[in-house]
Amino acid sequence: MKLIKLKSTLEKPMTLEFYKELNEDHLVSTNPKYLNNLLDDILPSNKQGFITIRFEHTSEKMQPSDTRSIDLSDIKSNTSRKQGKLKTNNISKFKEHKLLKLLLKVKNGLPLQRKNALKQISMKALEFGPSVIFHHILPMIMLPNIDDYERHLLVKVIDRILIRLKGLIKPYVSKILLVVEPMLLEDDYFTRVEAREIIASLTKSAGIASMISALRTDIDNTDEFVRNTCARSLAVVAIASGINRLLPFIRAVSRSRKSWQARHTGIKIIQQLSILIKQGILPYLPAFLDIIKHGIIDESSRIRIMTALTVSAMADAIAPNAIEYFSFLLDYLLKGIRTLRGAVLAAFLKATSSLINLMDEENTYYYANEIIIVLKKEYTSPDNDIKKVILNIISQLSRLKSIDLNKFNTHIYEKYFMMFWNKKNLQNLKLFHLIKITTVNLTLKINTIKICRELFKFLKSDSFILKIAS
Repeated sequence: MKLIKLKSTLEKPMTLEFYKELNEDHLVSTNPKYLNNLLDDILPSNKQGFITIRFEHTSEKMQPSDTRSIDLSDIKSNTSRKQGKLKTNNISKFKEHKLLKLLLKVKNGLPLQRKNALKQISMKALEFGPSVIFHHILPMIMLPNIDDYERHLLVKVIDRILIRLKGLIKPYVSKILLVVEPMLLEDDYFTRVEAREIIASLTKSAGIASMISALRTDIDNTDEFVRNTCARSLAVVAIASGINRLLPFIRAVSRSRKSWQARHTGIKIIQQLSILIKQGILPYLPAFLDIIKHGIIDESSRIRIMTALTVSAMADAIAPNAIEYFSFLLDYLLKGIRTLRGAVLAAFLKATSSLINLMDEENTYYYANEIIIVLKKEYTSPDNDIKKVILNIISQLSRLKSIDLNKFNTHIYEKYFMMFWNKKNLQNLKLFHLIKITTVNLTLKINTIKICRELFKFLKSDSFILKIAS
């Protein structure tokens, strides 16, 4: 009956009033096919260029009974996760942008801006986090076009934040050392001091275990530059954490049998400790000498050279005390200066002359005469290293009162001007500096009038360099 009634109604003309009279729910629930026909009559056909998109109108009455319910809690959790990720990404980008602005103010800003930016970075170091800070500041320090002052400011930022971050910097120790270690070999004294301060702060924050694990791979590196920076860094680590804590490690490294590079680095650490703490090595002197004593007779010439230079550094640090600790080395050194040649001889001469400063008059006279005999033979050596050592020894011997003046004149003074005052030596800036100092020190031993007479001869020379030097 309903179908017949709907058909009769569809035969009427379609008007607005007739359309309002239709019950949409009744049509959808009872006669969906006839509703589609009705729409086909009203809407344009496909032939006229229109496409009819059909879809089923679902109401509560037409929903099947087995429809599963939608869990709104899952939708809320997924949307909250996505929103949380977006928020964290936005916050991290904001922090990164803020940090970059502060770093640029430190690098290129006015003094007041730099001061405020440094303060903000140090106060908000934990808020920025070590990953964001080191991701941006370390590449900036390693830029090739950065000048020394800008690098100093950025290194100052690292020094400020190390104490704030404490244990959080452990994963970044190796990256920080990669930037800071080359500064230990700079010519500028204040740059070296700044690098030592950063390594000391890094040791206190990260701990000695993290520092050793970061530097361990460089101990036996084939590159001498890397080994040198590693030894200097470990010396600073030892001072910052306590020398007694690092002594077993240094002993194991200096007695390594796997490679001579490791032994070289271990002895180099002792040398750097002697240079840095001076008289402070006295409590550790027996332990240091026990660590390096095997190096004086090592099969590698580089180990022997480094051992002799370390003995020299230790003697200079504790002068004029404690010659008794070095007594077992004197025979090896004396034998070495009589038989060796080249760079090894230069190192042994330097060690022996440094130990002379610790001796009494009787031993000083004996070992000084032995050195003078060797110097007379090596005057003609073309090796610049030996020339530097000879000049330093002459300056040292000229200040000693226990040396015989006649022997000093015959073996050293007579050939000094002839061997060292020439164009080749004076063109070398390092040798020229040593020659000037040695000539001035000779006046303490030799009559000043004699020295001036020798210098007046060079004023008449045709060489411009000799005239300027004299």
